[in-house]
Amino acid sequence: ALPTVGDSLVVYVLSKSRGSGKVVLTDMRSSRPQQRWAAIVSDGQTPYEGTVISVSWYGIFIDIGCECLARLLTPKYSPDATKRADALKAGDPVTVYVIEKRLETSKMTVSLDPTSSLLTRVEDLVVDGTTPYSGCVKNVNDIGAWV
Repeated sequence: ALPTVGDSLVVYVLSKSRGSGKVVLTDMRSSRPQQRWAAIVSDGQTPYEGTVISVSWYGIFIDIGCECLARLLTPKYSPDATKRADALKAGDPVTVYVIEKRLETSKMTVSLDPTSSLLTRVEDLVVDGTTPYSGCVKNVNDIGAWV
């Protein structure tokens, strides 16, 4: 039953957004403590076990045991991944791989499949003009090529 105004309630913080100050609460205690943001590896290959929290047109939100929810974008790269994502519903267990973390917005993006190679974090890039990096061109437009 839903609480009424004036009721006392014990809640647990499920996620928080540093930018907006938004906090998501739940009345159910987690079976494991949340990991800190910095502990989550965004290399595209480290698997995280999670639970689908909600499904919307904006994406699928997954609790991977971090202080913020992870968002699974609708996969366009693979018919198999699209089929698996379309079958997900709230409460489903799922294995995901973190492909992006944005500290300024406290948002994390995940994939159903690991990347073909380790992703390099921006803060780990050597900016010396001589260190080589291999990549794949993802987009080309009037501004340049996106690797």
